[in-house]
Amino acid sequence: MEIIEDIVRSHVPFMHGVTSKGWHRVYCEVCGDGSRTKGPRGGWNFIDTACFYHCFNCGVDGSYDPTREHPMSKDMYNVFQSFGIPPNEYKILELRHNPERKKIQKKRVTLPKIDAPDYFKALDSFESDDKYANRARTFLWDKYRITDKDYTFYLSTGKTSSISKEEQYWCKYLRKRIIIPAIYKNKMIYWQARIFVGDDTKKYVTAQVPNSYAVMYGMDNIYTSHDKPLYVTEGFFDSWHLGGVAIMSNTMNHAKLEILSRLTRPKIVVPDYNEDGFNLALQAVSEGWGIALPDIHPATDISQAIAMFGKLYVLKSIVKNTHFRYKGEVMLRLNYSKFKK
Repeated sequence: MEIIEDIVRSHVPFMHGVTSKGWHRVYCEVCGDGSRTKGPRGGWNFIDTACFYHCFNCGVDGSYDPTREHPMSKDMYNVFQSFGIPPNEYKILELRHNPERKKIQKKRVTLPKIDAPDYFKALDSFESDDKYANRARTFLWDKYRITDKDYTFYLSTGKTSSISKEEQYWCKYLRKRIIIPAIYKNKMIYWQARIFVGDDTKKYVTAQVPNSYAVMYGMDNIYTSHDKPLYVTEGFFDSWHLGGVAIMSNTMNHAKLEILSRLTRPKIVVPDYNEDGFNLALQAVSEGWGIALPDIHPATDISQAIAMFGKLYVLKSIVKNTHFRYKGEVMLRLNYSKFKK
């Protein structure tokens, strides 16, 4: 069966080796690798039917998964075009995998386990008068109404003992970002890094680790309070406020559906009020889950709403405006205008 790796290999020659993490090193055709003076700074990685691309020179970061509702991330369009991969070839894979999206794959789900690099330092361990740390603390409270005592956030110290150029790159690159680890059974399995200072157009960057396809934030919450609903959101901060899980995407892939669908407790998706959120809500309805459509205008997500109206009001509005089954689909259609702002 043809997969995306076969298609990429038919157009991209891999001649510069493979890293210990499975990245096939290439010269980046998106940016030209700084006129080819820095060596092969791009890399392709393949996991099952999905593929990932990242360049340490220009920062382009793309992914393609034909089992997602929207298979390609924004950057991946540019990556495929730059490497001369014809759209008709990967669109065939999308059509082939679309019918399988709603099927739960009965296979073992493996989660990654990673060690925090030596340049990760807990935000709450910085001195109270550290200006850099205080700027991060202020950002977290103003933007998301969360403190460094509520969750273990990290900042990069900007210094590492590693001789790896890749680690040295990330050590400096993450300096302007708040690092949000995903923890499961007291182990770090993933991280995202949210920019809080500077003008980088990429709001989030993520860990590039194998088996990340099933990672969600708040996975320990899945197996607690079996008699209460489990709230499912797109991003970490919303899930933290609701004591739920964050899928870190606008669609749920097979692995995440496999994990969540095993639960007997009700699942309620709380979508962001944008087009991607509407697609996630539609997926929830198709799975027979509940959806919450709280009255939080003009806020577009839970964290923003809490900052504007307070947590008690938002939680009450979620409970009041939760719908299941046919009513969920009807209310979603009636509230479509909220997702088109």
